[in-house]
Amino acid sequence: MERASVLCRGPEITPADLPTEINQHHKQQELDFNLSNQLLAFERTCLRNALNYSGGNRTETAHLLGISRKNLWEKLKAHGLQ
Repeated sequence: MERASVLCRGPEITPADLPTEINQHHKQQELDFNLSNQLLAFERTCLRNALNYSGGNRTETAHLLGISRKNLWEKLKAHGLQ
């Protein structure tokens, strides 16, 4: 705290004045607990992984994910992964 108070640029200590290690720890604790956002992010990751695994073959990707090609197409469009 002494270091931050000496090095701070203004009358108050801000996160920018703190050491990198503390800032990173603080950022890790700012988690998004919104279930909808988390599910969408997980779905996007699954889509990307399946597409990569199948070499971009959408029929195989749909099979890997256990969904129809139409459903895959809709999900890819929704996530901007065309």
